[in-house]
Amino acid sequence: MRNEVEIEEIFAGHGFEIIHPQQLSFADQIRIAHRAKVLAGFSGSQMLLSMFSEPDTQVVVIEPRKYKTIVDPNLILSCGISGALLNTIRFAGVSCDAGFYDADVAFLKNRIKAVL
Repeated sequence: MRNEVEIEEIFAGHGFEIIHPQQLSFADQIRIAHRAKVLAGFSGSQMLLSMFSEPDTQVVVIEPRKYKTIVDPNLILSCGISGALLNTIRFAGVSCDAGFYDADVAFLKNRIKAVL
């Protein structure tokens, strides 16, 4: 996501704590996922941390509409294990160099309000 920082700022403005799981120990990642009332992030393996969330945790995945599957089946399974509630924000990303996308910020702002 080319405009990742801008997207992070939008979520921070809605009270989210921005973390980068690759910078944390696995134990810390599990602890954060378990305590979160809402887990949100870009589509990817880090969202499988929802497996460790409490039932009724909101899981919000951000991904371009161009992805071939509607939702990663592994993520559906992870949410099913924990009882988390899955929401997907799919945007019409602008294709850029090397497969990176710019998220439609206005669309994302409206969808965040709708899923929270």
